[in-house]
Amino acid sequence: MTTSQSQRISCPNPHCPNPILVQKVSGVVADGTASYVTTTLATKLSLPKAPEEKDLSRAITPAIIGGYGASLLLFALFASLGILFTEIGFVFAWILLGTVFSLLILVAYRNYIKNVARPIKALVPKWDQLYYCRSCDSVFLPRKPDFAPADQMMEFLKCNQ
Repeated sequence: MTTSQSQRISCPNPHCPNPILVQKVSGVVADGTASYVTTTLATKLSLPKAPEEKDLSRAITPAIIGGYGASLLLFALFASLGILFTEIGFVFAWILLGTVFSLLILVAYRNYIKNVARPIKALVPKWDQLYYCRSCDSVFLPRKPDFAPADQMMEFLKCNQ
């Protein structure tokens, strides 16, 4: 399904056998994900899903387990070095260290989400301009000489920011 705008845009690949057989990448992805089955081409041309801040809620339980587990390992290290705690001191220190370690894990995960999501979201405007040539399986920006194989779309987008 070619739009009237895509009929005016042609593939810049000089070896393309049919350079007018182009379509916007967003249209290819929309057509390929309209049913219950996503086509291989739509998967290849889709941007990866950026993690969102709400994904942080999924990390709370592992962070708590990891934080308190790390504090227990620290106490095991202390015990092997001969540093012992009273029962009350152990419980207090375990709760304090477990909470600190858990918060550190959550902060690190939050920063990871932001650092992964930001570059993906920055690619969206260029991805919206991208075209796909069905004839030579390449992607390109309209009226630009550069093109790349469709399976190298992410690298192409990063180079053309």
